[in-house]
Amino acid sequence: MPDLKNGAIPEIIAIAQILKNQSMVVEEIEKLIKKKNKFILAFSIIFIIFGLLLIVGFLTRKFNPEKTDLWVLFGMSVFFLIVGSLLAHEALKKSPFPELIINNRSAVVWMYMAVQKQYGRPTGHQFLMIGIVNGKRYSVPGKKDITDAIFRDLIKLMPEVNLGYTVEKERLYKKNPAEFAQAVKMIEQ
Repeated sequence: MPDLKNGAIPEIIAIAQILKNQSMVVEEIEKLIKKKNKFILAFSIIFIIFGLLLIVGFLTRKFNPEKTDLWVLFGMSVFFLIVGSLLAHEALKKSPFPELIINNRSAVVWMYMAVQKQYGRPTGHQFLMIGIVNGKRYSVPGKKDITDAIFRDLIKLMPEVNLGYTVEKERLYKKNPAEFAQAVKMIEQ
């Protein structure tokens, strides 16, 4: 707690600015995650509807049985229903990443940017990748300028996090995420 008698007002202002930046970063991340989840949910609905249409076709035998194997049709419909349900589950699941920034920043051990490419050319979309001490990774997709701004703000909030991607960092993270930060420090010295 800052000592108000000794002129700790600048400390209080600095803490308030950090909290403001933190909330702005969390809001931007939540917006990007919601956008991604809407896209996934739309695909899941399409898969489920297609699966239901195939089931109806199987049950009503609207397809020509001589040209269509009904059991293959049934299998395809079950496949589409399962994939659609899994996608819907993923889209409706709340991402723990914003909570992690607020409550447990020390769990974040690695951050880097991954650029989406199509036919070898960048598409303008990239992913902010975050590695957690328990071995899980989270990605935040978005346009380059937005994810770059979030990345810069997260660096200010978590200056101790390892930054950037290398094959060596990937290997160290997969080997032991809990010891990742110390292993990278040893290699960089």
